[in-house]
Amino acid sequence: MTSLHTKVRAGLIWSTIQNWSIRLSGLLLFMFMTRLLSQDQIGLFAAASVVLALTGLLAEQGLGEASSRLSTSARSS
Repeated sequence: MTSLHTKVRAGLIWSTIQNWSIRLSGLLLFMFMTRLLSQDQIGLFAAASVVLALTGLLAEQGLGEASSRLSTSARSS
């Protein structure tokens, strides 16, 4: 049982590190891009970042799988 507990703890730690490193890299990218782009372009870049983040969130929650199941069940009925 302790082996499972150890594996779960290690997985949780690595998952946390992965999530925070992705967020940190996104922040660093945004800071770098603000030095290169004009204000209008920064706004467009930020809007695109939000759309990509929401799309990724929906993909993580299984929306793609659910919509493909719905379309498959709609075709069969």
